Amino acid sequence: MSLKRNKLEKRFKKTFKINALFFMVILCSIFLISNSCSRHRLFYLLFQITRDQEWMDWVEMGAKAIMESGVPEQEVEGFWNNVGVCCGSAGVADFFSVSMA
Repeated sequence: MSLKRNKLEKRFKKTFKINALFFMVILCSIFLISNSCSRHRLFYLLFQITRDQEWMDWVEMGAKAIMESGVPEQEVEGFWNNVGVCCGSAGVADFFSVSMA
């Protein structure tokens, strides 16, 4: 691989990461996605697109935080005791069934 092409690929990856993070902030703001499951599902999607291990590291950190929070048995801020995919038990189940399979 040529040096020029290698530099272009690195630049593209860096630009993509910045744009992806910006997109995530906008998405979370517009749709009020404020819980760990929703944010980390987005990180998993970014991992699927880029295959960049950094995104999967965020997914794994999120999984650890969710497990340590005690949900669904213990109610914590941002988790509502319901079956909603956005902020309830279904979201937790979906996160682990898709992201950690």
